[in-house]
This record gives sequence, structure tokens and C-alpha cells, in this order.
Amino acid sequence: MDTSRGDSNKMTKAAKNAWKTKPYPVSRTPLNINLSFNNNETNAILNGFVPKSMDDKWFIYSENGWVYFHRSWVGYCIYAILLDLQPNESETRIISSWVNGDSSEYHCIDLKYENELLTCIINRFLLKKITDFPTPPSLHKSKFKIFKHNIGE
Repeated sequence: MDTSRGDSNKMTKAAKNAWKTKPYPVSRTPLNINLSFNNNETNAILNGFVPKSMDDKWFIYSENGWVYFHRSWVGYCIYAILLDLQPNESETRIISSWVNGDSSEYHCIDLKYENELLTCIINRFLLKKITDFPTPPSLHKSKFKIFKHNIGE
């Protein structure tokens, strides 16, 4: 399936086998993330992100309109979004999304925060936008720098 849209930057698309991954979680919690993207942003998202090292924190790739977000160290799939890839449309929107609901792989903080964090990861890693990491509601201020490093900075 050709998912390229419009005149975008031609980048190498990340493939699932470019980094170690674990199977998708059976337990998934739906997210109601409401984002849309122009054609260049859509192409950047579909191209994904291959870490240069585990310090990059995330491995992101797409298959059949789904974009999967794996932690680079352990390979767990933490998030997934489904893009509505309609040909000849100037905008693409997320039509489905989830966060890993398996507590042995990931501890979901709360859905509002998970939406904010996923938006931040999309912006920072895929769209190369400068954006602040959201702060989990229960995190003490003194631990935010360590938390931010673990998530992706």
C-alpha cells in the first residue's frame, strides 16, 4: 500500500524489523486523541523513527495505516494510532488510538496525561517540533528531570 501523500520530504521509512519489538499487547486502553495532520506531517509520521541508540527511547513505524510506538530498550508497544488515509485529502486525522493496558509492560498514568504524552512524542520524534514534555499529575517536581530523561529527552 502506497501511503505517500503529496510532495513530501523523501525519507527512508522505518520498517518493523529495523529494531527489536515485542508483540502488541492483548490488553489495550482506548485513547480519544483528536489530532489531524497536513500531507507533509502525515508522511513524516508514516516514515516513523528509528533510534540511533537506546538513548533515543522510542522506535516508531507504520503498517497499513497504523503507527506503532515501541520503547527502544525493551521493545514493548506502548501506543498505537490509526490514521484515516484518504487519497486526495489535504488533511489526515487519527481515527483510533490506544495505550498499552498490560501493567506488566506499562503503567498507564491517566488517559488525559497519556493523550498529552503521545501528542508530545508525535511532535518531538516524528514532526521534529520543539515542545515541552507534559508533567504527570502525581509526579513530584523534584523528580521531573529524571522522568523526562526516561521518556525521551
